[in-house]
Amino acid sequence: MNIQDSLIVDQLKRDSTLGVRNLVNKYQDFLYRWGRWHYENIDDQDLLQIIQDTFMRILENIEAFQLKTQHGFRNWVITIFSRLCLDHIRKEIRAAKNMKLESLDSDPLEYNNGNCSISCGRKTEKLKKIKKKHL
Repeated sequence: MNIQDSLIVDQLKRDSTLGVRNLVNKYQDFLYRWGRWHYENIDDQDLLQIIQDTFMRILENIEAFQLKTQHGFRNWVITIFSRLCLDHIRKEIRAAKNMKLESLDSDPLEYNNGNCSISCGRKTEKLKKIKKKHL
């Protein structure tokens, strides 16, 4: 059964639980497949959370939405979902950079049981300067 987006929008604007059910039934699998295809590096649990966040964002902002074209609502849903996916990827990249930079704070002598050469120490100092520059 294919529910028209205009009907879903009307139901959501009237705070209908049927509207929420129709929204989830129509878009949950679609968004999951879209996310797997376009954002394959996001794991399943995170992707499902992003889909839930997308539905919450839609419900929070449905009053501001104006249906102007036949595919307008679908495009709006995809835009919200895609932006949340990109935000998630940016957060993961930031976290990975921070973890990498934090590992540079360690004493270079720890890595080689105290047998680190002077050049190793210089490289570590350069890396610490790079870290400070990027923070």
